[in-house]
Amino acid sequence: MLSSRKAQGGGASTAAFIALVTLFIILWILFLPPAERDKILNNESNASAIEEHKNVLLDESPKTLFVEKQSEFIHRVNPVNLYITQEDQVIKRRDAILVESGSGKQESFQIPFHVDDPKNVGNAQLAFTVESHSGSIEILLNGNIIFSGEITDVAPSPISLDNLEQDNILEFRVSNPGWEFWKVNSYQLRDVRILATVTNVNNREASTQFSVTYTPDNVDTATLTFLPDCVQPQVGELVVTINSQVLTSKVPDCGSVDIVDFDPKILLKGTNILDFKSNSGAILIDNIQVDSKLNTPTYPIYYFELNSTNFKKVQNGDKHVQLIMTFAGDADKIGTININNRKLSFNQNSKDYSKDIAPFVIEDNNFLQIIPEKTLNVQQLTVKLQ
Repeated sequence: MLSSRKAQGGGASTAAFIALVTLFIILWILFLPPAERDKILNNESNASAIEEHKNVLLDESPKTLFVEKQSEFIHRVNPVNLYITQEDQVIKRRDAILVESGSGKQESFQIPFHVDDPKNVGNAQLAFTVESHSGSIEILLNGNIIFSGEITDVAPSPISLDNLEQDNILEFRVSNPGWEFWKVNSYQLRDVRILATVTNVNNREASTQFSVTYTPDNVDTATLTFLPDCVQPQVGELVVTINSQVLTSKVPDCGSVDIVDFDPKILLKGTNILDFKSNSGAILIDNIQVDSKLNTPTYPIYYFELNSTNFKKVQNGDKHVQLIMTFAGDADKIGTININNRKLSFNQNSKDYSKDIAPFVIEDNNFLQIIPEKTLNVQQLTVKLQ
């Protein structure tokens, strides 16, 4: 009984302490300046608003949609950044090597090394210091002599390494003393390094895509426009392709809009791949759009993107993709929704429409099309993750 009363007494003291701390915090917040108090109280709501914004995949105001179809489609594409970097690197390093020749033996020392892409490796050199030496030395790269003679300097000039392959062997040999059979010639080298300037071309090309729901045969004219942001003396040839078909291949005019007319037959129904590739310099490709003018009109298309992380969550059932439409007017709302070439019908009088479209979405770029059976006034069209 005594221990029970002590426990009850301890619990009461703890509760009183917590209540006192809570009261103190409330009073502290109340006596803060209004601006500081608002920052604290609104912090949580601001964080929620940011998270909510991240979950919005599409937010459009289509306004009035007529039964009459659209005669022109403009596909806007996100900017791409192309650049090539160069970095001086140590390809291979050995702290020390010893090569000897004499007393009836001829030794050599080999250093194998690998380069991923010899075309992107320049100014390759062999550097080392000489701690001690006697005689002359031969240095071979892939069996070819690149140096032969005596090295008298402690820190000789670097030796060029030309015609590198992916897999290379650097070999060191020391001359034989000849008739002085009792001698041993040797070279003790320190800090042996293979140096090179490596060009990183991983970011010299970028690929993006856009979706076409109309029939390409129905396209009268097709135009690609983009704005290359670059430094003219530093930039090289820019190659632009759609579906592997070259549209243009030239040095861009930096800061000027480039307009390229192309054969509409290049377009494919569904996903189209737009590639940019540069061979030198840095280019930001901005304001990219593909403009298709049709012979026979069709309906507007809206696009949204679902990255791989969120797509996996949708596939696993951890997230839903909710399509929400808000209509104006009292008339019946009748039409069809085309999502990635899969269709949903709606026929209702209510001003609000909501549907989980998770089974219809795909990874990366998605398109959505509203096909009205009668004039519709769509105030808001939203696709969000929930």
